[in-house]
Amino acid sequence: MAEEQAGLIRVSVADTGQGASTASLGRVQERFVRLDEHRNGPGTGLGLALVAACAKLHGGRLNLEDNAPGLRAVMQLPSGSEALELSDASHYPFTPRTPAPAAGT
Repeated sequence: MAEEQAGLIRVSVADTGQGASTASLGRVQERFVRLDEHRNGPGTGLGLALVAACAKLHGGRLNLEDNAPGLRAVMQLPSGSEALELSDASHYPFTPRTPAPAAGT
């Protein structure tokens, strides 16, 4: 589901799986964190960490909520003029590579 309100775009995805305890919701946004109850299932512990990093890179944030049962992930991103201000490359945590000159030039 996606909606826009008060200068924010909210994108939410929910499932009806096992979810995570309220105390663990902050930890699952860290890279390679697998909760004890999910260690035997598929995954590497990177999915939610990547989503949180992408949201932060674009000036937003990722909130995780109980979906009873399951988990709801809500990414909030700035819209309109707030989003345009973030397009300046100085906000990015890396330096874009300059393409190498073509051979023979």
